[in-house]
Amino acid sequence: MKATITALIFLFLVTSNTYAGPLEGIWINADPDTRSFSKIEITKEDTVYGLQLWLVASGDSEPIASIELEVLGDSVDDPNPTKYGYAQRDLDWATKRYILRRKGDELELEILTIFVPPSERPGPFMADDRVNSRNSEIFQLQEK
Repeated sequence: MKATITALIFLFLVTSNTYAGPLEGIWINADPDTRSFSKIEITKEDTVYGLQLWLVASGDSEPIASIELEVLGDSVDDPNPTKYGYAQRDLDWATKRYILRRKGDELELEILTIFVPPSERPGPFMADDRVNSRNSEIFQLQEK
């Protein structure tokens, strides 16, 4: 009986540690040669989460967008609702959707870009037929 209880406690700790920890913090792209975001920062003020995206420009990492982040879990009964996150950014030429998945010590950022038809884009900007895209990046929590 004692071995069974110990095994159950161990299983619970391992399972909860897989997604343990908050999303808040600065997350550094695991691939330093990426052409995507160099880092992301997730903040929380009261009950509102924010997602700050950073790109490398002119050799330095610069913030480009700050978006409200909706945090989610596997279900409404999930005791750890910060396992997933979702944010959306509407631009004149496309909609960007950012989906976050916490995987242990890593955070996967999936980026969906859905372009509006060329005829509906303002001016000559991006008048070509761009293809909708999906890509993902892996981030690691920056050590303090």
